Amino acid sequence: VIGERASLKGLNVIGIKRRGLSRDQLKKLRAAYNLLFTGDGALSERAERVAATYGGEESVDRVLDFIKSDTSRSLLVPKSPSS
Repeated sequence: VIGERASLKGLNVIGIKRRGLSRDQLKKLRAAYNLLFTGDGALSERAERVAATYGGEESVDRVLDFIKSDTSRSLLVPKSPSS
């Protein structure tokens, strides 16, 4: 996130590289991120699409597990283009 009124901007690629993810893993994580946070439908629907497409990729599964782990917690999502 970035800004006084925080907004979602993208993956922390530097941190991801420090964790030792391969270029292929980063590519899949970035594609999953884009589908999850810029796709159509509710977040839960997009999460299901990400799981169907990228399930089994450890880094993607960790993100999905985090999102699903505590439904009482709010998540920052990008503004819709119409907002």
